[in-house]
Amino acid sequence: MPTLTIRNLPEQSIIRLKDLARRHNRSMEQEAREILKTITADRLLACQLIEKGWESLNHGISIENIVQSIREDRNR
Repeated sequence: MPTLTIRNLPEQSIIRLKDLARRHNRSMEQEAREILKTITADRLLACQLIEKGWESLNHGISIENIVQSIREDRNR
């Protein structure tokens, strides 16, 4: 299984993570794993719903075109 290292995490986030882990009777690592698993699933679902809604509007503009346009605008 891959390993993830997170550097420069604010001290307050560590304190909160320890508190959550203690409340759920888990290690900090287990708590972080559960949080990441839940949040990434929720965010991916939200992205998929937004994309599906956008496609249903049938503007003839693809997500890829929008992303490309945003990137070009940022480079100006």
